[in-house]
Amino acid sequence: MLKMYSSLSYLWPFLNPLEEFSKEAERINQIIHPFVQSGTRPAMLEFGSGGGRLLSHFTRNFETHVVDLSTDMIKQSKVLNPSTIHTVGDMRSIDLGKAFDVILIGDSIGYAVSEEDLISTIGNCAKHLQSGGVLILAPDWTAETFRGNNLWSCKVNTHSSEVSLVEYQWQPDNAPGEIHSLFVFMVSGKEDTMVDVDHHRFGLHSNSVWKAAIDSAQLVGHPVHFLNNESGLSSLAFICTLQESALDNT
Repeated sequence: MLKMYSSLSYLWPFLNPLEEFSKEAERINQIIHPFVQSGTRPAMLEFGSGGGRLLSHFTRNFETHVVDLSTDMIKQSKVLNPSTIHTVGDMRSIDLGKAFDVILIGDSIGYAVSEEDLISTIGNCAKHLQSGGVLILAPDWTAETFRGNNLWSCKVNTHSSEVSLVEYQWQPDNAPGEIHSLFVFMVSGKEDTMVDVDHHRFGLHSNSVWKAAIDSAQLVGHPVHFLNNESGLSSLAFICTLQESALDNT
């Protein structure tokens, strides 16, 4: 398990405050509005939910269910979202035995590194999608929106330490379909400083690969503008519904 989601997961609430998810939640609400009947409490599933900070914006109006691989992040989400059903599992293969009106995968879809991972993940989403429901796929990047190597840094204070985080993100020459990120954490307490490094791999898929994966799941999908960002980050999302042929088989 990656350190960010295990031994360093306790830093997540400080590095990702709730208000940072407000614009993303607002845009998702705009997208799903045509698919949600007023006066109902539809069922929402988030795959790769992490600590449930994005989902917390939806628990009032939706019956919520989340899936994540990290037990540490699930524990955080349970505290933040006590009314939500939580399941530890793999978004590529887990079977919840339930269909949902709205399924959401945000930046965690980037961990579908290979095309096979992407096909499996989207196919599993289709199996969990209710007739008339909507699947939102919101990757950080596609091959068309990624604009080159990036360097970010931030500094926050916890209750007992100062945390500095530096992320360097690049596209390896020998893996053009991937983005790699190197995270360097520096946690300074009263007496010493702990330095830790975490290396993540993400899929960088072209729009044609996304379309093929969506089509293979018998979904109708189209790209839409997601968020404004000069660097191209989170600028595109894919909105998917079940094909009529898939509905005939349900």
